[in-house]
Amino acid sequence: MYCKDFFFAALRERKENFEKFYMNKIFTFIIICICFIGCDENGEQLLYPHRIRVDLQNGYASDSVIVKIDNDIIINNTITTNPILSFASSGNIIKPDGRRMLHIENISDSVKTDTSFFHTQKDIYIGISYSRIEKRFSFIIQNTPFNYR
Repeated sequence: MYCKDFFFAALRERKENFEKFYMNKIFTFIIICICFIGCDENGEQLLYPHRIRVDLQNGYASDSVIVKIDNDIIINNTITTNPILSFASSGNIIKPDGRRMLHIENISDSVKTDTSFFHTQKDIYIGISYSRIEKRFSFIIQNTPFNYR
């Protein structure tokens, strides 16, 4: 009987050690997943991600335009405004809460550039028009999508 009790006690102890070992591994894996799920490819926190949509609207006529948000290129095309819709092109990016920098360049029109700063706390929609006469950009920042009909 002593040998049998010793055998079952050893099995019970091994089972407890086995459970502790794997529970520890599972807990560590869950913690690692939580840390990495909330980050983008640059390691920037994405716990509260927001969509930023940039619409190029009026004033573009076969212009080579580059739009960047925090140095991430979201539009890099030659564009022309549709005069009926007042819409030329759009681009999207997902970013967390925080201060953002929008940079736009119109390479076709003597390399005209402009920079604007804004803060994201929710989804944001930015309309950018270009005045050929004044050679400047105008920005509209709002919390609802633009309606093109």
